[in-house]
Amino acid sequence: ESIKKLDHVQDTAKVGLLLSLSNELVNTQPRESFTYAREALSLSETLKNHNLIGAANLALSRVYSATAVYDKALNYAFDALKEFEKTGNNNQKASCYEQIGLIHMLSGDFTQARENYGKALDINKNTLNYPFISSNYMNMGLNYVQADSVDKGLSYFLVSLMIADSLNLQSEKVAL
Repeated sequence: ESIKKLDHVQDTAKVGLLLSLSNELVNTQPRESFTYAREALSLSETLKNHNLIGAANLALSRVYSATAVYDKALNYAFDALKEFEKTGNNNQKASCYEQIGLIHMLSGDFTQARENYGKALDINKNTLNYPFISSNYMNMGLNYVQADSVDKGLSYFLVSLMIADSLNLQSEKVAL
């Protein structure tokens, strides 16, 4: 409904709405999520907005990741990273590395996953982005657990839990 009302509008608000819808639907309705992300990418390219182009590419990467098309997921994640490097958006660059790490972990390449999770963690530490630092440690823990290094994974979970607890991040604590 909201998008139909914005059909004639070509601005960042419409791209933001399309990306929100795509992110909400990525795990439950990937086809619709893909459609919204593609439209967001097309519109953001028209607007020549590098941050929005990066966000749309990252949304497409998440759709391909959720549907286990890992080569395309990686391509879109790297495209997003290039866009965010143009703008210097460190928080989004960290999100790209996190996504790249996830794709590698899901495809069984635990070494590459660890490398990219580490890059995300380094950026988040430099920007003092504590909620994402907690998330980085949790994902590194998952990677180690899936690579059959349970003790090391649990140590990362513990660090993540301590950060989440100190920041009172309820959803992260529940996930951990």
